[in-house]
Amino acid sequence: MPDIKLALKIDIDSFLGAKNGVPKLLDLLKQSRIRATFFASVGPDNSGRAILRAYDPRFIKRMLKLGAGKTYGKYTLFYGTLLKAPVIGLEAKRELRQISQQGHEVGLHAYDHISWHSGMKRWSRGDMQHELKKGISIFEDVFGRKPMSFASPGWQANEDLVSIEDELGFGYCSDTRGKNCFYPRFLNREYRTLQVPTTLPTFDELLMLGYDEDSAVDKMVALLSKKGYNVLNIHPEFEGSSRFGMFCKFLGRLGSRASFLTLKDIAKKEVGAKSSELVWGKVRGRYGTLGCQKL
Repeated sequence: MPDIKLALKIDIDSFLGAKNGVPKLLDLLKQSRIRATFFASVGPDNSGRAILRAYDPRFIKRMLKLGAGKTYGKYTLFYGTLLKAPVIGLEAKRELRQISQQGHEVGLHAYDHISWHSGMKRWSRGDMQHELKKGISIFEDVFGRKPMSFASPGWQANEDLVSIEDELGFGYCSDTRGKNCFYPRFLNREYRTLQVPTTLPTFDELLMLGYDEDSAVDKMVALLSKKGYNVLNIHPEFEGSSRFGMFCKFLGRLGSRASFLTLKDIAKKEVGAKSSELVWGKVRGRYGTLGCQKL
């Protein structure tokens, strides 16, 4: 019997990630008989606007360390600036539909990933609602149904977001970093939409901390817990592209030791989870502050 329970949370951030990385990961998952949870960005790919953060030396260091050009492709780095931003849900509809057609879970990641990631902290509650509703509309056009789950880009989560998620009726959300499932709490107010957090570091965080690909795989395997659930976040633009070989090594190292679940599977089993305070925190190897479960 497998002694590790692992869920793959696959966030689609860009047009090329959807067009090129998603089919590559779907083939690998099919060969490995793994069901996963995808979260799709469906609106305009304005990835080129991330260059506006280039004045920050921490951002420059991250992009150079991870090889942004190789990872995201030369065109992606100009979408929304020198090149027109492709609308992912319209121009990669076939690839996105393949996800659910092959039996994987799909939720909403964003309307405009770059705008959400870089601007959400400054937005009003109304701005956030408007952005979510735009994403839901395109998601319905692609998949023929409303999304039942949401994962905030860059793990950006605050009280306005979780209150909106309650209103929209999501089955669960995955906006945070933490150790176990929880209902978010701010001061004495508890919200009713379960959080299924990312529990493991990401491979790009390990590379930022100085690991090479082989040692990053070793470290990730060593971090897998035999208690509860492990949630690993990957990206078609990274593990489905320039670091595909590293991700294949990781799955190979697991062998039959792990059973794979979707985040929906975990949420169903964890409806009785306790509440935890949701705070802004830092994660080693990650740029900026994230929504974190207070432990």
